[in-house]
Amino acid sequence: MHTQRETIYFGVRLQGEARVYKRSIICGGEAGLTTAIDPRTDLRNHSPTGLEWGYCGSGPAQLALALLADHLRDDALALSLYQNFKRCVVARIERDLSWTLPASRLAEMAAALAANQICESLGREHLAEVVDFNAYKLRKTNG
Repeated sequence: MHTQRETIYFGVRLQGEARVYKRSIICGGEAGLTTAIDPRTDLRNHSPTGLEWGYCGSGPAQLALALLADHLRDDALALSLYQNFKRCVVARIERDLSWTLPASRLAEMAAALAANQICESLGREHLAEVVDFNAYKLRKTNG
C-alpha cells in the first residue's frame, strides 16, 4: 500500500535568526521527520550568513534557491527560476512573520515561472493563498 506524503516547508525566527525547515506529513495528519533545508551554497553562495525572507536581497535569493532545489531535485531548473521566485514569493513574505509553504503550492509556482508567466500581478492577497503566514506554531518545530 502506498502512503501519501506532503512536504511542508516552514520558516520561523528563533532568537531573531531566520530558520527554514521541511516536514513530511503523512496522509491523515501524522507528522514525519523535520529537517533544516540545505541552503545550497554549492550552487550559488549569495548569503553565507543564512536564509532570509521579506526583502529582495542575498538571504532571500539563497532561500529561493534552496526551496526550489530541494523540491524540484533539478539544480539547473532551480538556478533558472530562483531569482523570479525570490521576487514573486520570498521577498513578499513579511519579514517578521513565520510562514508555511506546502510543496504542492511550491510546485505550482515553479511551473508558472517555468512557463514564463509574469508574477507582477501577484498581490499580497494572492500570496496569502500560496504562503500561509503565521500558520506554523513554534512549539511544533521542537518535536
